Amino acid sequence: MLRLLFFVLSLAAPKSAITDLRMERSRLVKAAPDRYNCTVYSHEDDFEVHCRGNGLGQIPSSLNSSLNKLIISESKNISLISNTALNPYKMGLQDVTLSDLPHLRVIDDGTFADIPNLRTIYIYNAPQIKFIYGLLKGVTSKHFRSLRIVNTGLHDVPQLSFLPPENTMFLLDLDHNKIERLHSNSIKVSAQQVTLNFNEITTIENYAFNGSQIGLLHITANPKLTQLEEFAFKGLLNLRELDLSFSSIKTLSYLGLESLEVLKIRNTPTLHTIPSLYDLPSLKLAKLTHHFHCCAFQYPKQHSPIKHAAYEESMRQVCIKSQMSFQTTDFKKRKRAVEYANTYM
Repeated sequence: MLRLLFFVLSLAAPKSAITDLRMERSRLVKAAPDRYNCTVYSHEDDFEVHCRGNGLGQIPSSLNSSLNKLIISESKNISLISNTALNPYKMGLQDVTLSDLPHLRVIDDGTFADIPNLRTIYIYNAPQIKFIYGLLKGVTSKHFRSLRIVNTGLHDVPQLSFLPPENTMFLLDLDHNKIERLHSNSIKVSAQQVTLNFNEITTIENYAFNGSQIGLLHITANPKLTQLEEFAFKGLLNLRELDLSFSSIKTLSYLGLESLEVLKIRNTPTLHTIPSLYDLPSLKLAKLTHHFHCCAFQYPKQHSPIKHAAYEESMRQVCIKSQMSFQTTDFKKRKRAVEYANTYM
């Protein structure tokens, strides 16, 4: 329409007017709003929609309602995601990705509420996000498997207790954020793996993981981590692998680590107090860098003579009881044999 107007006016207008019209046209083109585009990928049961571009000021409300994967990315104009933004897609939605949104600051509480088949939430490269306590408020899906918040400005862990208690996640990934402290009872979740690598953690308070069931827990590359309180892992159940490498902790308590099978504390020269081998009865593998750490497991007698003596005494008692049991069983067998022989003489 603009081109037609320019053509019609140029037939009758003087040169000066044509020049002015060209300048106005140029201004209008430059002032045109940013655009965005949405691409669709469909394969078998997957129906994915990926919308990107600075024209996005919010999540579009007119996409195909049968989509089950939604990706919103590469927009400088999204600062808020309201708790109604996903309403048109709730019945089929399973996976949501929000990435490369440099001005995104707020995700309303309840945005992911009542999505029956929600499986994953992935928030990546959103540096303005700092606090999203209520991110999981109202989540009712029993199929929720993965929460990944990576490379953001996140200061504190979201409230995880909003998840249904019977739900077991595969992955909680909070890497490359700005988390400074793990408060008491701040992580209560059932998950196969939890990672808090590359944060700014300075302190892990007592009972930080109280009530959680976690298989693998990695808190690596937190060089500011100096204070690991004595009961930090108390109340944590079924932990099999713990990695505290590249930190600045000074002590490690065995409390809460009774089921631990793999312990990794590499490149942590500040560590001076380490549990005795006898305090970690399930331990199968330890990956340590410094020789004075390895001594605790290679030479348990020297590292903890009192516990070593107690262990030897307990083993001696086990042997005595085993021997007594064997003798009693052998005596009963011989007695039965004699009785049997006397019966048929």
